[in-house]
Amino acid sequence: MGISDHKKIVRIHMDLKVKILTGINPKDYFKDVKHIIVYSFSIGDRHYFRFDDPLNTPYDRALKCLVFWKELDMNCDRQILLAHTQAFDNVFGKNLQTQALSLTNLVELKKLNDQLKQRLELPKETELMYKMASVVFFDQQENPLTYEFKYGANKIKFWKKNCSLTDFFLQMPLQELIPYLKFAGENLEQFSQMTERFTTQHLDNLLPLLSEPQRTMLQNK
Repeated sequence: MGISDHKKIVRIHMDLKVKILTGINPKDYFKDVKHIIVYSFSIGDRHYFRFDDPLNTPYDRALKCLVFWKELDMNCDRQILLAHTQAFDNVFGKNLQTQALSLTNLVELKKLNDQLKQRLELPKETELMYKMASVVFFDQQENPLTYEFKYGANKIKFWKKNCSLTDFFLQMPLQELIPYLKFAGENLEQFSQMTERFTTQHLDNLLPLLSEPQRTMLQNK
């Protein structure tokens, strides 16, 4: 069956752009890959695939997947964690000579600690879920053996541009990847907005405690 014939839709909701089609054969795109690859979903003319057994994910892609999974589990990416440690050191470092912490300093340190605790209690960060999906699912133009960060970032931009949050994340392949999505359900949009508000608040608290080079690096990331 040719690619042009792969248009029979098995499951579709008329207001969704994420579709699951029949007749998409991974071997048409990844002839030389030995591991079993399965088709997952399509957006427009882009088809997305994953490895049938996560334990057989090639080394390079598996390492990136592990990094993103840790971030998702902590609900906090590495840059935010780094900014917290830098802010803590900056506040604490002001008092090394006097060997005493002022009440203001103690309040700042308590606020930093409370923010990290709050990250664990908040709904999952949407950006972290996108990153996780970008490494697990690869399109027909990617090399499934490796993960390129720039390509992954562009893939996320494409998803955001062409699909709503619920359209993308409430599809079955993604719910199987991130169990939290089954809990979030129809509240996903509200949860995402709430988490974004807290993230903005956390950054507003962090930035004044960072040096200019540290702020620039965090904002660039």
